Amino acid sequence: MKYLVSMNGKQFEIGVELLDAPPSPALAAPAPAPTAEASSKREENVTSPMPGNVWDVRVTVGQRVSLGEVLVVLEAMKMEIEIVATRIGTVKQVLVAKGAPVNMDDVLVVLS
Repeated sequence: MKYLVSMNGKQFEIGVELLDAPPSPALAAPAPAPTAEASSKREENVTSPMPGNVWDVRVTVGQRVSLGEVLVVLEAMKMEIEIVATRIGTVKQVLVAKGAPVNMDDVLVVLS
């Protein structure tokens, strides 16, 4: 899994492997980028990278979002984690509210 993380105004792409899963090949070829038409039609679930609490929800249903735009802010282990859009799209669903507890891989927002 890859996550886009913002810290102190800088963005970092972080790769995370599950311990139970076999390691992914280090030199795997990247998947081809989807066409603009295909990417605009598919939905994407934005999930929580870890357990925590929803600190803030920064989007609403129907809102257009840009790549890297903050969707939800989580609080976990006394840190604020910004969950950002990994593509351009429209918010189809917001499945969490401020103060709600979340677990790893819970769906927070659905983008279309």
